[in-house]
Amino acid sequence: DHRDLHSFPTRRSSDLAKAQARAALEPEGMALLDAVYEAHFDHPRVRFVYAQALLDAGQLAKAEEVATVFESAPSPVPAFQATTLQLRARISNAQGNAAQALRLLAQAKELNPSDLNAPLQRVAILLATGETSVARSEADILLRDNPGLFKAGLITAQVAIAQGEGDAALARLDALGAGAQNLGVVARTRGEVFSLRMRVDEARAEFAKARASDIYDPQSTAGEAKMLSRANQHEEALKVIDEHLTALSDKSDNPNAQLSATSHLMRARARVLNQSGDLQGAKAELQKALEANPADNAVWLDLARTQLSLGEREAAEASFLKLAERAGSYPGLTGPLGRIYLRRGKLEDLEALLGDRLLDESA
Repeated sequence: DHRDLHSFPTRRSSDLAKAQARAALEPEGMALLDAVYEAHFDHPRVRFVYAQALLDAGQLAKAEEVATVFESAPSPVPAFQATTLQLRARISNAQGNAAQALRLLAQAKELNPSDLNAPLQRVAILLATGETSVARSEADILLRDNPGLFKAGLITAQVAIAQGEGDAALARLDALGAGAQNLGVVARTRGEVFSLRMRVDEARAEFAKARASDIYDPQSTAGEAKMLSRANQHEEALKVIDEHLTALSDKSDNPNAQLSATSHLMRARARVLNQSGDLQGAKAELQKALEANPADNAVWLDLARTQLSLGEREAAEASFLKLAERAGSYPGLTGPLGRIYLRRGKLEDLEALLGDRLLDESA
């Protein structure tokens, strides 16, 4: 019974839309989506929305389980099948399986060449995995074929930064046009160039512009704090983060975005404390972050690593195992988890953890 994304009864579609909107805004909304999925788990549209919400909530293992059904029951509608492949790619990438994500995105591009999200995602993953030469080649093709596409111009600037070509990155950003220069993501990217050159005042001005554009984007503040820490200005780095956290605490229009940004900034705060030699302070900050947002998988990983650095092996192992329970797999988790299984004599779990990865060329 192949039904596409749109073939869903009107009343039930309304229920799904309401649950999706609630889940996107607040953690409690997931309960509504759980109920809709339980009642209509066999419908592709419901399955797609549910898997996407699970991904956004950091429940990667469950998201993978729900989305994998699309592999055995693909949609006859190429555009929707391509969309499901992109979703599965996002899940794979979040779990640290970049090679699989790239393969899925290549398939999505073949099915729906007019959708540029797949090639844009490919370039972003290639950048994140250090494949800058391949990323540049694909980004240049994307920009050549779509010269007016904002995202293509932006990602070529990000590729240039990754390759250490700051002047080229700034030129790419300028080429986006005067109207784009005050956009948060453009200001943040420009700030990254100045940050790498340790042009602190110029970088801070751009990061501040980005922060003013979107209070829910924590990356500008995290980037500014990282730069200040490199300059041994740890107190100033903490001050910048604290000011952003205070501003966030007054916001209530998007609880999920507020939680996500808050835990991201608390992680950045913990990194500053770690770099200043205050491991106990870093641990306390990460524990506070989890109290605020237990869905942030990156916090679980940072906490486990900090606990390990403090010699708290049992606590670290508990944090690693909690992350494994939520995510299945996660970047940076395979090694520690494998050592836990080996030490505890769980050889079947170890084989399951490593088996498929050892067959992958990127392993």
